[in-house]
Amino acid sequence: MQDANGQTLSTYHFDARIDDGSGSLVFRELVPWKAGTNQIILKRGITPVAKRSVSGSSPTLKVLRPRDGETWGAKATVSWRGADADGDALTYTVLFNSGDDQRWVTLASGLTRQSVTIDPALLAGSQKAGIKLRASDGVNTTEAYSAGAFIVPDHPPVVSILGAARGRLLRRQSAEFTGAAYDPKYGMLPASNLIWTSNRDGTLGAGGHIKTTKPLSSGAHVITLTATNSRGLTNSRSVNIVVQ
Repeated sequence: MQDANGQTLSTYHFDARIDDGSGSLVFRELVPWKAGTNQIILKRGITPVAKRSVSGSSPTLKVLRPRDGETWGAKATVSWRGADADGDALTYTVLFNSGDDQRWVTLASGLTRQSVTIDPALLAGSQKAGIKLRASDGVNTTEAYSAGAFIVPDHPPVVSILGAARGRLLRRQSAEFTGAAYDPKYGMLPASNLIWTSNRDGTLGAGGHIKTTKPLSSGAHVITLTATNSRGLTNSRSVNIVVQ
């Protein structure tokens, strides 16, 4: 970190690691801020590889939506107004809080536009939800909150079938199926909340992984996994198989 005269205010050393996916060097460091910093310089050894000038003004930011008392439907819009007196490009991060605790969940980050569409299906239902926005010019950061509270209706669990391929041919013997269900408010549902059925043979069993106690009848089957959460909301997923 350097001041306006190019004098070094502080120096911090750290190691980067190689990202397994891209092979690039990556790092994330938290360092104490030094008052009077005018420029941040990143070096590899003694060679500068990047620099960032520190502007004099922090961004201004106001959340426009959601409004106080608004109810989110199948899709919801978060919008805001951000500006920077120095003309710096801004990036935005959108965070959600259910009102039940102090945990803020990131919904979107690295945004350059001033609105984003959210799918509430994976968010915990709440009568007192809130949105927090962060605007950054690369150094200076401003936060703003939605006015009042808005409503996110309870949603049924999200169901996935993992162990049965569509159209799969099964011999006339015991069959195995694997699935799971995620509840936006309480997380993964227990095995007792998952019920497997066949349109030909009725109830097959309960749990995330089942093996039928007797062979399935020959012919086409619609295999369905139904999940029920603690509030009685249900959802299901089906696959088609043929037993020969």
